[in-house]
Amino acid sequence: MRAKIQALSPGGVVGVLFGCAGMTIGGLWSYAGIQLLREGAAARAWVPTPCTVVTSRFAEGPSEKTSYLEFSFSYHFGGKEFVSQRYSILSPSYESRRAAARAHQVGESATCFVDPADPKQAVIDREVDREVNFWDWLKRMAGPAWFLVLGMGVVVLALRSERQPRRRVRMTGHRT
Repeated sequence: MRAKIQALSPGGVVGVLFGCAGMTIGGLWSYAGIQLLREGAAARAWVPTPCTVVTSRFAEGPSEKTSYLEFSFSYHFGGKEFVSQRYSILSPSYESRRAAARAHQVGESATCFVDPADPKQAVIDREVDREVNFWDWLKRMAGPAWFLVLGMGVVVLALRSERQPRRRVRMTGHRT
């Protein structure tokens, strides 16, 4: 026995599109988070290289989220000179950004870690000493997971509501 295929109502189409958008956002966000974790693990093999701090300033904003670290350093690798503005692989916390500006003064010699496969990629703090904590990982992946689950739920609800037979409304009180 073949199931009868029925077109979605406009509300069902909107529900499925909304759910797919949520799943797409969650999927891309998850992918970005996983890539950061992979890069952090790969950074363990990056080459320690002497570098010089060019800029080091912590700009205090009205809130922690608007405060930022302005940081850059120069280094030589493979006979070429490079400049990087990336302090660490993972986004450092507010306190870590503030401490980084205090710890590294302009003109100071430091050790940076260079990706031998792509020497333009280098960081001062590769976070190898810090172990990836399960709770930190869970907090990082909670947002993407919420979008994925919400998107799937909306799609399932939209499709389930469409499977139920539509009731025909019979007009009463009219004589035919």
